[in-house]
Parts: sequence; structure tokens; C-alpha cells
Amino acid sequence: MSSRYPSFLLPLLIFLTTLEAQQPVVVPLNLHSGYGPFHPSSMLGSYLSDPGPEFKLNKQIVLGALWRFNFDPEQIAFSEYVNGGRKDSNFISRVQTRHWDTTRLSSVALRNFFYVYAGMDGRGNFLIIPDRNHNRDFNDDTVFVYKYGHFSRLQADSILKTLPYETFHIPFWEADKVHDVALVLRFVPGYLMSIKMSNRSADTAKIAIDLFGYASGHTRINSRDVTFFVATNGQTDYRAPGRDIYRIFASDEIDSVFRNPIPRYLLNKVGDSIPIGNNLYILDRVDMINKNLTLRYAGANRGLGIIPGTVAKDFTAKNILTDQIVSLSALRGKFVLLDFWGTWCIPCKETVPGLKDFHTKYPDLEMVSIALDDKLMPVVGYLKNEGIEWPNIFENRTGAESRICDLYNVQNYPTFILIDRKGKILFREYGLPGFTDLEKLVPQLLNNIN
Repeated sequence: MSSRYPSFLLPLLIFLTTLEAQQPVVVPLNLHSGYGPFHPSSMLGSYLSDPGPEFKLNKQIVLGALWRFNFDPEQIAFSEYVNGGRKDSNFISRVQTRHWDTTRLSSVALRNFFYVYAGMDGRGNFLIIPDRNHNRDFNDDTVFVYKYGHFSRLQADSILKTLPYETFHIPFWEADKVHDVALVLRFVPGYLMSIKMSNRSADTAKIAIDLFGYASGHTRINSRDVTFFVATNGQTDYRAPGRDIYRIFASDEIDSVFRNPIPRYLLNKVGDSIPIGNNLYILDRVDMINKNLTLRYAGANRGLGIIPGTVAKDFTAKNILTDQIVSLSALRGKFVLLDFWGTWCIPCKETVPGLKDFHTKYPDLEMVSIALDDKLMPVVGYLKNEGIEWPNIFENRTGAESRICDLYNVQNYPTFILIDRKGKILFREYGLPGFTDLEKLVPQLLNNIN
């Protein structure tokens, strides 16, 4: 086959292509309301039992409570320290232990929070009044009115979908400047919350904030169209710097077997590497102020992963039931479940009926079990007594034969690793709770395979 390029240009083209692949990739993000492909996430406020005279409460509410929602606990704590409000001598050591980046925290006190007054009016309606202008006066703010009542779980879920959402601007310190960051959220009235409070007023007026936004972006990398989804509904830290709170889903093909929301096992976080074509990229940073995601080149994709989001490490070993050679790379193109177990492990044995059920129901799922045990023959005897037919590999836990267990850094038993048809790890969990999650994921992936 002849090339359309002169031969002397090919090395230059290869060099330029390689150089392009190694450049940082900035993916523009668009903000959306809703959950997108992610699970819902809510945050609870702090109940103020004694608001103080500086607050002017709304007289429409006859039974209510005042709440404070903190959107940047790190910034608030650091401001208190800088201003002399914290007396605990070990504060800085805790800052270092928690890896707070104080270069991104402002020495100027910022309102990374707002107050919300909520409760019942005289007609039985539920009122929510956020102090949007930060003047601690709840008589000049928007009043959100909800019909209050006691509902079944099904009714509550239906009501939750109809709640309106609002955009609130919260100041955050980033890159030597204070920015207003838009957060999309909605208020969840007390009757949709399961938490029981001892104070009657607080229990009647309890509310939560439902973080109701996500971002998406699209780019072309290594001749592939890649879509990124970023969950902006983190847990405690909503500042702009990319931290583990950002859950990210990247895909060059949105498979039809995925249902919303995407299972957490398929999600990455900032710092993870993801394979795109023949290369690996680090999810380097999420910047919700400038609305972009940055990827950093990590090297060629050589299949050296052991965690979800990376390509599984290859291995070759002998099936102790047939003496045939088992190679993970030979199974590429199929879903593969690695099961790490031992005859000494009671929870491992409790998952055997479920594993046998997988083997019967899903012919498209290749199963390979790795037994870490003291002696070979008891393992073979157990497998035959249980009627287990899928490939099993023996590794001596007292010697140097536990190569695959060491390769995957398995320290808990049982451990389950599910690998997709391209060799990428989708799921890694251990113990009986991990197997319960696996039982939910496997049907979702395999029931609709052609």
C-alpha cells in the first residue's frame, strides 16, 4: 500500500502527531440544570437554635427555624483563623492533613454561605425564605410556598421532581480574585426528609438543598469524539478548584445499555487516568469558574491499570481444573469478571451461589477466579464439590506464587473486578456489600447485549 505522503515526510508527521497528543487538552464545559447522568446529591444546613437580635424573621411563619448552609467550610474556617477567631493550636496541622490549598483561600471574609428561614404559616403552607441579599432580614426576600402534608414515599418522589430550581451566586476565592460562582439548586421541604429532630420547631421546618446541576463538554482527541460529564453537585466543598468532589464520566461511545444515573463504578475523579485511543490522559483539573476541564497527557496506554477507569493489567496462568492456559488479553472483546477468593474465607463461599447464577445466566460474561490459599488440593476438592466449572487459578498465599493478587494489589477477600470488552475496568469492590453492588451492575450491562 503506497502512502499519499512522500517518505521523507512520514517521520515528521509521526513526530507532529505524537507532539499533538502530548499537549494539554482543554475541554469547554456547558452548565445544565438537572442531574444529568448522575445520582442526586443534597446537603443539610446547620440549625441555629438562638438566632439573635441581628436577624429579622418573617412574621408569616408561625412555627419555623433558621438554617445556615455553608458552601465552603474550608474558606470559612480559614477566615476565622486569619481573623483570630480560632483558638485551637492544631488548626494548621489539620489544614495540612486534609490537604487544604491555602493559596486558594482568601484572607478576606467571604459570604460562602447563606441563611434560610423556613416553617409553617397559619394556613398550613410550608414557607422557605432564603436571605439572598445577606442582610439577615427575611421580610424583603422571595418567599417560596409549598403545600405541606404527609405523603407516601412514592408521592414524595413524585413531588420532588416538580420542585422549582433557582440559581444562586456564591463568592469564591480563586487565582487571586473573588469570583461569583453560579450554583443551581432547589429547596427540599421537611416532609421529604427522613431525619427526625428533637426540637419541634426545627423538625417541622427542616429543609435540605438539592444541588441540581451538572456540566458537559465535547472534544476530539486522538481521532475520537469524546464526551465528558461533570457532576457539580459535590458533598462539602463547592469551590472552583478541581478536587475529588467532581465526579466525571468520559466516553467515546455512550452504550445503550447504560441507564441513568450512571453507576458510581464507572465514574472518575480529578487525578484519575483515562484511556483515549492509544494514550492515557490524566483528568487534571475542573474549573467551574472558566467552565472547562483540563486533561494532561500521561503516556501510551500500555494496559497497566488496576482501578476503575484504566485498562486492566494482563496476566497468564494455568486453569487448575483443566491445566489449560488462561490469558486475560485473550479474553479481550468480552466482559470479564475476576473473583479473588480462598477456601479459608467465609464471605467468599457465601458469594458462590451468586457467581454460579452469573455463570448460568450470562454466557457473554467470562469468569476467572483466583484462589489465594495454602494448598492446591483442598481448593480443587472444594471446586469439584461445588460444581464450579469456570476457570480457576491457584496462588500460594504463603509463598511467592501470589502473582496476580500482587499484580492487582488485592488485600481484601473476596474482591471483584469487572472488565469491559475493551479491557477497561468498570468496577472494583470487595466483601458481601461489593457483591451486592455487582449483582445490580451485571444485569444492567449484559441483559441487552446482542
